[in-house]
Amino acid sequence: MAIEKNKFQLISLASFLLAYLILGNAWLYLSGNFTPVYLPGTLIIGLAGYFAGGLVYDRLYRNSE
Repeated sequence: MAIEKNKFQLISLASFLLAYLILGNAWLYLSGNFTPVYLPGTLIIGLAGYFAGGLVYDRLYRNSE
């Protein structure tokens, strides 16, 4: 049983957001800023993850049918 497309997209949105925030804050920390921040563009990255998740879902599950 395949996962539903909207659930797959939400999982990829959350994954992109977490990766962006973790990697962005790690980069800022390594460059000398020790205060965690909300990075600009986080919503854009999340939406990109949502749409990328939809494309990946279509490629994975359309080919398996």
